[in-house]
Amino acid sequence: MQNQAKPRALITGAAGALGHAIHHALLNEGYHCLCTDRVVPKAQASEWMAADLTKPEDLDALTAWASAAGPLALLVNNAGVQRLEPFEERSDAALRQEIEVNQIAPILLIRRLLPSLQAFSRRAPEGTRGAGRAQVVNIVSLGGIFALPETALYSSSKFGLRGASLGLALDAARLGVDFSIVNPSATESPMLIAEAIHGGNPHQFMDPPQRPTDVAQAVLRAMRSRAVEVYVRPAESWLVRLGMLMPNGLPRVLPWFEGRARRGMAAYVRDLARRGLIESDGNGGWRAR
Repeated sequence: MQNQAKPRALITGAAGALGHAIHHALLNEGYHCLCTDRVVPKAQASEWMAADLTKPEDLDALTAWASAAGPLALLVNNAGVQRLEPFEERSDAALRQEIEVNQIAPILLIRRLLPSLQAFSRRAPEGTRGAGRAQVVNIVSLGGIFALPETALYSSSKFGLRGASLGLALDAARLGVDFSIVNPSATESPMLIAEAIHGGNPHQFMDPPQRPTDVAQAVLRAMRSRAVEVYVRPAESWLVRLGMLMPNGLPRVLPWFEGRARRGMAAYVRDLARRGLIESDGNGGWRAR
């Protein structure tokens, strides 16, 4: 740790299941964590600030707060949203919100916090690489490489964030900050549980969903290796990249996996019930506990 002080990390979307796991992984690594979400939880283990990342005034306030106590060592852009309504039924505001939260806000936050991140890197002895430099870790998704049915806006926003992250990573030497992408597949969260019990996109369930702690460990791998891109399940990366070599064939190929996907979703619902995370709604369906 530099100057005997804990390095400071800002985590967006920290109140969610994934943000919670990343937060505690960083605490265990010795970071002083600054956490933000739209609503601040009652139990707080670190400093918190409520912020709506779609509002410029909240981004400005968040930037000032995160920079006030000294340079920032790490920014984890984790906040994200995926809406369940069919594309054709969404309002203009709903379409914009998904893109703004998933793509625009992380890019704007990087730009606002770049001076603070660069100030941390300047503290390192000349020639220091890796842990001596500040870093941005963007939580993207396999959906930022391979689109699925019913995910047009989510994939669009994640494709954009991945592209921006790759471009910034190529500028890392000039900017003095390292950039990494972490690509989870379906990860257990209230949002994913809602999709499972309300008949969301079944293709996310061809394999059992990851746990948030799996993604948090991938974040730590990205921090230690300074890799440009890290996959939570490396084998999945080859599958999605192979699929993108033949986009014209996807409309014919994806239906072959429909049965496996629906069986996987049903198995996941049974597992949620076994673990007591959902209960019968009394009408033949399920509801979250």
